[in-house]
Amino acid sequence: MNCKVVKHLLKQNGIVPDFAFSGEECINKLSVKFYHIVFLDHMMPKMDGIETLKILKEKKLIPEGTAVIALTANAVVGAKEFYLESGFDDYLSKPIEIEHLECMLSEYLPENLTHLQTPEVKENDRENTDVLLAKLAMEGLDVKAALGFAGGDKDFYIEMLKEYISSYDSNVSDLNGYLESHNMNDYETLVHSVKSVSRTIGAVELAEVAFELEKASREGNEEFVSANHKKFSDDYSALKDILAGIIGE
Repeated sequence: MNCKVVKHLLKQNGIVPDFAFSGEECINKLSVKFYHIVFLDHMMPKMDGIETLKILKEKKLIPEGTAVIALTANAVVGAKEFYLESGFDDYLSKPIEIEHLECMLSEYLPENLTHLQTPEVKENDRENTDVLLAKLAMEGLDVKAALGFAGGDKDFYIEMLKEYISSYDSNVSDLNGYLESHNMNDYETLVHSVKSVSRTIGAVELAEVAFELEKASREGNEEFVSANHKKFSDDYSALKDILAGIIGE
């Protein structure tokens, strides 16, 4: 879902990105192709972004003219310094705000590949969509912020909600499995992802609960995770049902 959001925002800027869904795939792509910018997610299963960057540097796969920018949902004080010290050229926080993304593109793409233009304002006069958005706001979603993350595209926001609903079953099943097998590493990675996409759709409260579980699993505090996982799952399920009821999924 995060990749869909990034793809949509880049498309609005005339860019069709290549995607790598693991650190290993990223290394393989940079072995055969030049990129001006690599947006590299920090939290990935198996090989994370920092480990991937280290290997890229060891193999000398980052040529002059390529900027590697960290993507992170943990934008805390000192984050920029941490990523610069880790070898990144910059960092971008998730959910991605289109203004911040465009600043990165302007800074790191060659001048001959960029030009500024007045953005197209999309008017969606379909009353049905606006009614759906109003209902979502009444249920506590931060629709205004979510539309910002969707580049102002109401139809794309609805598409993201459908994706959020469809991913629920596999996410909960995997989280349950990781907890039962005492696998806090994979639990942390997945609950981090749920936190990020929840923020993207405007589900701020659920994202905060996911954040607490992420921190606990990172610290190996399985007792906290076990004590709070069921309520989180129940809240996640309730939100999924509310969304499905509103948008008809």
